[in-house]
Amino acid sequence: MALMMLATAAAMICGRGTPEGAPVHTDLPIGHVVLEGAVALQTVQVDWSIALPVTAAAVTGGLVGGWLAGRVRADRLRTAFGWFVFAMGGLVLVQQAPPALFHTGWGLAALPVVAVAAIAYLIACRRSRDLRLNPT
Repeated sequence: MALMMLATAAAMICGRGTPEGAPVHTDLPIGHVVLEGAVALQTVQVDWSIALPVTAAAVTGGLVGGWLAGRVRADRLRTAFGWFVFAMGGLVLVQQAPPALFHTGWGLAALPVVAVAAIAYLIACRRSRDLRLNPT
């Protein structure tokens, strides 16, 4: 799972970006989503003490996100989220590492070296992509 998160983060950070004039998708299948949600609620037992706060947070996040959508460029948002996913993937990877790794000097030394190498690669990849998209 952690490796998939890191690969996804790399794709978001180093991705091709959105070319100028790309079509914007505005058709949202809201009716379909609401219908599927209603059917799902009829077939499962819901713990409302968890579901209501999560739903409130999701609605709040959606409203704030909608408000911010016109104020933040999509490629910058994608890149920022990519760095967030990269950090979370690294945290999950460290949590999944065998405990014996942290009891050796080589294991402890390898962690920052690998992290710095990965960050340097992502920064270089991002700069290369920016140069391809904006040649000067």
